[in-house]
Amino acid sequence: MQITYKKFCLIFLFISFFLILINALLNYLINPFEIFSHHLLSKKITQNERFSKIDDLLNKKINADSFLIGSSRIGTTDPRIVEKYLKESRFYNFTLSANNIIDTITLLNFLLEKQKIKNLYIQIDPDHWITTLDYRTSIDSLRYWHYKVSRKTKWDYIQFYLFNFFGYVLWEKIKLNFSIPLGNNEEILYLDDGRWSYTKTKIKRHQDIQKYIKSTNEFTQFFSRNKCIFPEKKILKHLRTINTICKINNINCVIFTTPIYKNFYKSFSQIYIKTFITTLVNNLDYPIWNFTYLNSITTNPQWYYESSHYIEELSPLIAARIFGDKNIVVPNDFGILMTKNNIKQQFKKIQTIEQQYMQK
Repeated sequence: MQITYKKFCLIFLFISFFLILINALLNYLINPFEIFSHHLLSKKITQNERFSKIDDLLNKKINADSFLIGSSRIGTTDPRIVEKYLKESRFYNFTLSANNIIDTITLLNFLLEKQKIKNLYIQIDPDHWITTLDYRTSIDSLRYWHYKVSRKTKWDYIQFYLFNFFGYVLWEKIKLNFSIPLGNNEEILYLDDGRWSYTKTKIKRHQDIQKYIKSTNEFTQFFSRNKCIFPEKKILKHLRTINTICKINNINCVIFTTPIYKNFYKSFSQIYIKTFITTLVNNLDYPIWNFTYLNSITTNPQWYYESSHYIEELSPLIAARIFGDKNIVVPNDFGILMTKNNIKQQFKKIQTIEQQYMQK
């Protein structure tokens, strides 16, 4: 039987419509980025925190007057650790995947439209934080800001998650929820106080820490990074914006840099790291607690899940150093306060400390 051109076009349109419908149905039912309100598959492999946390805020599920802000690297920090030092405060961990300086400003402006902020506990990465990607317009399925923040219509936002093809993430979530033993899929727990937590990785680590370290490639391999120059001029205006926001709204700011593991740290040039710290110190109106250098913690893999994320147990040490808690034992070489007045001396101190660990 001969198929006419018209019939071929009708069949093609029917099949295309059918596939689009199936794809939308799968995206809705499996809900890979936890955008839709149902949770038919309860185990989560990932979550768009720029949507879910704003949605919780709008639905009054977040009862906080103070916030932890940073990338996923601050995501394991229990807000109660900071509440211990800043009395009469209620903290929420507003960790966001790959949080950058634009995200920080976007979040602060949105929060201040809704409420007063008493305290901020801000962790700054040498990589993510200084990028200027705006996830209100730069569409990324894992990081696309809630439609109330990005000023989109709800339908424009929802259709992105209905009609795009997310094959890999769909399959990973199906495997996780139906216990299909393929790959290394892992459930991520997202807690009510804003934290996230590993499941399988945490168990493996606790069962045999030495075996875990040996089997984690990031502890043994070094990262290669193209020669990059710290974009000082690019972020200056954004640093000034943060200063202005915090000063005008009388927000108490505690700012510190991320204690990344040595292999990741060594992927940056010394000039880059020094410019990174200097730019923060000279342009923010707050002292900077610097943890981004080689020391007894950042050269010890037992404090890390991998080279990028430190374990929950390190958070109390960071806070104890910042707030001067003598009841918690913190290595003397971990954490250095840097201000406009002492920056030269403190860089010399860091250089002396790092010389002990350069070959490790």
